[in-house]
Amino acid sequence: MSVRLILRSSTEFVRDRARRWNLFNTRSSDPLIIRQEILSTRLYIILVMISLIILTTYTTISNQIENKAVTFPSQSLYEKLQKKYSDSLECSCTKVSIPHGKFVRIIPKFHQVCSTDFVSQKWIDFIFKVDVELIMPIDVRTSMSAMWQLIRSFCQSAINTTIDTLDEFENSPWVNPILVTEKILDVEVQMTLNLLHDDSCPSPGNLYLYENNMKKKHENYNLNQIEANASLSGIIIDCLPVQSTFLSSLECFYNQSCLNILLSAYETKINIPILNQSLTSRFSLKTTIESLVRELFIEEIFNKTIYSEYYSECLPYICTYVYFHRFNWISVMTVIIAIFGGITAVLSIIAPLIVQLVLFIKKRFFSKESAPEQVAQDQNETIPTRLKKLFNTIKIKIINLNLYDTNSRDSTRIYHEILSTRLYLFSLFISINIYILYADFSNQTVTEKILNPFQYDYENLVKRYSSTVICPCTEISIPYEDIINITVDYHQICKSHFIQSSWYDRFSLANIGLWSSYSNIDSVSIAVSYFRILETFCSLANETINDAKERFLTRNLINSQLLTSNLFYSQINSSIDTFKQSTKTEFLDRANLTNVLLHSNQYLSRTITNTRLRSINQNITGLLSIKMLIFALYIVNTNNDKCYCVIDSTCHLNLSIRDECETYNIVWPIEGINLGCSIIDTVMQSSLICWFNKSCIYELRRRVEKYNISVHENSTILLDRNLSSRYYPNTPIEEIFNEMMIEEWNIFRSFASYFLKCKPLLCSVTYQKKANIIYIITVIIGLIGGINVILNLISPLIIKIIFKIINKLRRQRSLQNQTEEQDNNYQNDEICNNAVCNLMKRLINRLLLLNLFDDESTHIETIRRQRISTRVYIVVLSISMCIIAMYTMFSDRHKPQLFLNPSQNDYNRLLTSYSESLKCPCKNISIEYKHFIQINTTFHAVCSSDFISKRWHDYLFGRANWYYYDRRDIRVRGASYFLFLSKLCQISQTTINNALNQFLNTTFINTHMISISEFDSQINDIISQFKNNTLIIFSRRLKLFRDTLNGNAFVSSYSLNWYFYREYNSTSDINPIQPVKMTNKCSCGTRSDCIDPGGVYDTLNNTAKFLIPGWNVGCSVVETLLHSTFECLYDQICLNSLLSNTEQYTFEHSHYINISAMSFLNHSHFKPNTTIQNIADELFVEEWNNITSYSSFYKQCNPQECSYKIERDNYFASISSNILGLYGGLTVVLRFSIPFVIEIIFKIRNRCRRNTVVPTE
Repeated sequence: MSVRLILRSSTEFVRDRARRWNLFNTRSSDPLIIRQEILSTRLYIILVMISLIILTTYTTISNQIENKAVTFPSQSLYEKLQKKYSDSLECSCTKVSIPHGKFVRIIPKFHQVCSTDFVSQKWIDFIFKVDVELIMPIDVRTSMSAMWQLIRSFCQSAINTTIDTLDEFENSPWVNPILVTEKILDVEVQMTLNLLHDDSCPSPGNLYLYENNMKKKHENYNLNQIEANASLSGIIIDCLPVQSTFLSSLECFYNQSCLNILLSAYETKINIPILNQSLTSRFSLKTTIESLVRELFIEEIFNKTIYSEYYSECLPYICTYVYFHRFNWISVMTVIIAIFGGITAVLSIIAPLIVQLVLFIKKRFFSKESAPEQVAQDQNETIPTRLKKLFNTIKIKIINLNLYDTNSRDSTRIYHEILSTRLYLFSLFISINIYILYADFSNQTVTEKILNPFQYDYENLVKRYSSTVICPCTEISIPYEDIINITVDYHQICKSHFIQSSWYDRFSLANIGLWSSYSNIDSVSIAVSYFRILETFCSLANETINDAKERFLTRNLINSQLLTSNLFYSQINSSIDTFKQSTKTEFLDRANLTNVLLHSNQYLSRTITNTRLRSINQNITGLLSIKMLIFALYIVNTNNDKCYCVIDSTCHLNLSIRDECETYNIVWPIEGINLGCSIIDTVMQSSLICWFNKSCIYELRRRVEKYNISVHENSTILLDRNLSSRYYPNTPIEEIFNEMMIEEWNIFRSFASYFLKCKPLLCSVTYQKKANIIYIITVIIGLIGGINVILNLISPLIIKIIFKIINKLRRQRSLQNQTEEQDNNYQNDEICNNAVCNLMKRLINRLLLLNLFDDESTHIETIRRQRISTRVYIVVLSISMCIIAMYTMFSDRHKPQLFLNPSQNDYNRLLTSYSESLKCPCKNISIEYKHFIQINTTFHAVCSSDFISKRWHDYLFGRANWYYYDRRDIRVRGASYFLFLSKLCQISQTTINNALNQFLNTTFINTHMISISEFDSQINDIISQFKNNTLIIFSRRLKLFRDTLNGNAFVSSYSLNWYFYREYNSTSDINPIQPVKMTNKCSCGTRSDCIDPGGVYDTLNNTAKFLIPGWNVGCSVVETLLHSTFECLYDQICLNSLLSNTEQYTFEHSHYINISAMSFLNHSHFKPNTTIQNIADELFVEEWNNITSYSSFYKQCNPQECSYKIERDNYFASISSNILGLYGGLTVVLRFSIPFVIEIIFKIRNRCRRNTVVPTE
């Protein structure tokens, strides 16, 4: 047979079947009914096709949202998910806190000068060997050694600071419960390193209190010539070695010719290589040393963030993401199959009704034309009559409604079919109503996306869905300078002409010292220094604030998600408050420490208010000599007590000042200016009231006229009393200084700028809402298909079972019980056994003869095919339903829940049950540490002992004539050692208190409540980091200031580092000084760590009478104390020996003091032989006592609600509804397709059999 004939026959077959296709076949022989059924079938098919087209189009173009979860994903899988679902992917870490050192590798590279021979002790000793009597003071050789000592100290400080900072960084935890991307991790690590670098930069600016504007190019000078022999490029001379060092560069030390010129000025020779110009460096040859110091001499920091190690440490245990998709054919087919059953069920009811209605209308229309009399008769009927007829008709239709009509004439069977119909309709009605009630009380989770939102859109979203709005930032790291603007208004003195050089330089023309006469002290002598100190205060405050502001504004606000305005302002305000408080604390701590170090070391000063240098003529063996002695100055209070400035810096020098030889009257007519022990004390104790008053300016002008200094009234601009100010005119300058000379902070923060910088491309919001009517109708349609099929099968079966039970009960009642009980029991057993066997046989027969496609045909082959189709249908349907059930069971079986106003016990209970999904947003997301942390410290016993008491200081100080004792003697000088110890204790306690206050007032920002274990972990890490930072910052600062003071070669009044030296009968106009050398030949001119054993020495031959164990006298008061230990102070025998030797050998001082040794506790953190420097580096803290309160933290967090996911209570109902939804569609598809496929198979089989060639015999 040709292909054309096959196609033609197939086409005719399909056309014939389509023409006669009847899905509503009732086996009726009435041609009108058959025609009506065929029309209903065609309408049904058209409606089904239209519905499928609409449904397919809608499902393919609409977004499908799926929540996915992956447990313990590998890194490769995470990276794939990150590329596809970066907007919604969130992975929870197993470890919340990970040390940075676990995944970051850091190697710093420093400037080559820090590792060259120029910072070696050999070079420093070499360049120090000059005869100061033979060179000019401005010769480079006078300060070159000090310069390189400072460079060495700065290098060591920079290296130690960098290494400590990097160690701190590596040990500091990365705290984040959520896995971050590699890009975010790199950015945050780099920003953290930048912040550590900025915060670590040393700033010895407050040592510029001695600043002088004299600068001159540094040159070599010959004694007999005024002109320089040679110029050294890059080397600048200034008033102090530290200023010379900062202004100079290393240019000369890159040049062999320049270095040779310097070396030629020395008698001895040294071989030292120059700096290597060929090495790559980010600094030029002319970069000043100050710039190198500010950059910590760092050439480069190599850092590598190893994301794989971070990932393995984080070890995410679950990743969740939202999957938006369309054109997913599996999803489309699933939806179509699910709803198809309901659509077919609904349309199978609607289509016949529509056809009947149309035919009825058509019939009525034609009946009016064919039978007008009948129409007239119907129109004469009243409306009640018509309604009654209609009601009766509907009633009869409902009563006789038979959806299971088999055209049987058996009345009993018809009755059963009607009852089955009623049961079916009643069950369907109940099922639909149950679902409607359930849908009405349940919520629907909806996720929406808003593309390119404006700020107004975002704020509206936050108002409506505050906890679920997610807007990923395109810029995750935003500099503060882009969103914050900070300006400062200073006290008007800082903008006045009083601190301009044009004003105060005129007073230097007087060319007088403080001691203008031997009997009076003139206030004009300090005018230049006074105004310069005010200028320095203003510039120091401005530089400190600008430097801190620059560091602060270069920090970044790092967040991958857009913050709400409340959270933004909370974080920014917290950062700003911390910035202001830390800047002020740092400013005051540095100033306080500097003043303590300066006062303790008692350097000689031109103001000469604490000590005075005197020359004593001596006649030894007939030769006249001059001896330089230093006397302590004091005043006598109204109660006749002496106040020595070397001991008490708060002495008020109001009337007169004395030394052992003379008394000097103080002439001090300027209002508001009070003379102190130093120029700094003078300014601090004074006020600015004079510069508000014309009368005061007039008095100043009158005082300076005798020095030919003119102060024109027109050139003087007074301070304005009418300006708004937080200070009064008579406010002490110390109070203004403690506020960094600030009148007001002007801080502007902009959420709009932050929003523009974040620039979210989209926002997603998830919320729950009541199911709408369309959703409910759609689901009902989807479920009707499955319910319809099941009820179609179950309802007739239930009716049959009920009637069988009834019939059986009737038969049992009619049985006569006339036999004996034994026979009756035997008969009952036999009946029971026969009943079971019969039931099994009947069940097997029913299954074998089951025909779901019965069309009342009597043709044996047709019946056989129908039974085969039934078996295939059951097998395919069973397999499909098993697959659907398995898939549904492994799908998401959780639903979100809300718990309002949870207590802490509620939260703990929820956390125990739903730890993985529990989220409780804090009402207060920014919580100050002071609300839930308490930190107490126990200090070293010496800080509360008699050794820091005034009576011990007075005992050691005696009559203040330290020049009678050897520099190693503890008498007199010992008072300054222990006074510095008491100051160190006070500074330590103040530093701890300030640090604690600053720390406890900073905020812990957390958007959600955390578990107690996570709370303890995070808080302990934060406290540990706070303690380490506090100790490290103080120890660095103390070391840097010590090195800077020692490098400046200031002269100690106690003759601990330098002494004046003059040979007999010398004719030189210069009184040179020589460095103190220890017994081991260590020179204080080149080293600051030289020490000699301290104790009590004989005043005649300077031999040791008693050496104090652990006490070492250094090159200054500060170095002496820090290089010593408390060994003797723990030993009463040693202390008694010290006291007895002190009393025995004290000049004109023999009073007794009763003092007890300190008790050493075995649990003490410090041993008796621990150096005081090590104790000071730990701020004298024996023990830190931390108390954290999780309950207080919970109260402050104050979560208003907790969301979590629970396993659905209706999980199996949900599975059942899904299966029912798909079951309805599957049954329709399979009931249509399987008979058709079976028929085709049998046709092919029959055709093949007919075409088989049978061989003839």
